[in-house]
Parts: sequence; C-alpha cells; structure tokens
Amino acid sequence: MLLALRRRTLLISLVYLHVACIGCGGGAAPVTTTTSAKPASAAAEAPKSDREGWPTEEEAKAVILKVEYGIHASDTNKSIWKVKDFHHEVKSVKLAQKTTQKQMNYGAAAITVFPVKILYTQVTDYDGKAATHVETGADGVWFLYRDSFGEWTGKYGSE
Repeated sequence: MLLALRRRTLLISLVYLHVACIGCGGGAAPVTTTTSAKPASAAAEAPKSDREGWPTEEEAKAVILKVEYGIHASDTNKSIWKVKDFHHEVKSVKLAQKTTQKQMNYGAAAITVFPVKILYTQVTDYDGKAATHVETGADGVWFLYRDSFGEWTGKYGSE
C-alpha cells in the first residue's frame, strides 16, 4: 500500500510540475541547459574513426598468441608432452560491427568487449615427433578487452 501511495504522489508531483511549466512564460517551453565534462573545443571534435578504441589486427593476433602460448607451451606441456614450440599461422581477422557486454570473469560484472573472428592454424612443434597443425576459429569468437593494466587480453567463446 505504501508503494502504491508513493507512486501516486510521484505521479501527482510530475503532473503538477508539467502544469506549472505550461503556465510559465506565456506557454513557451522551459529553457533547459546541459553541462558537459568536455570543454567546448573537445565536444565539437568528431571521433577520429568509427573503430576508435578497437584493437588493431596486429594486436588481436598478439593477444591470441599470448593467451594460447601460456597454455600450449607451458612448462608442464613441455616436460610431459615434449612440446618444443607453439605458434599461429593466421589466415584472417574480422572485427565485429559493434561491441557487446560480456562477463569475462566469474562473479564479475559484464564489461565492454570487442568480438573478433580469427581463423588460424595452431602449430605445435614437438621433440622427437612431427608438428601438429590444428585449424581453429571457425566455431567461435575471441572477445578482446583491456585488463586492469590496460593491456589487451581475451577469451575464446561463442556469441
């Protein structure tokens, strides 16, 4: 009941403000001003590109190698599976049309991420056996974002 009373009070207050505004200044619309945190010169500048803030193709390639190298060429994999080296052969990089909001860490709030479709081959070199070549990227998307230190990082998933 108290909630309903508050709603009515708010509605009555809004109606009163609207009626009071119509009665002011001979029916003219009220003058409103907006403030901006940016200086007037900065507010007049157009953005440099529609991809401002997005990672470049080279940054996207570096991110996926950094993330996957830590997994595939880890000390454990080197000692158990005799991994000598790991690298990518990137075939294509396609940036999405828009950003999206995703939860990148368990329990954390969703953040703005930059979806990137990257088709590439994972090449793993081994001691004593032939290298493996695994085609990757056709069934998922890399979500790139800046970490707490301002560095690009990412996670692989689906939209």
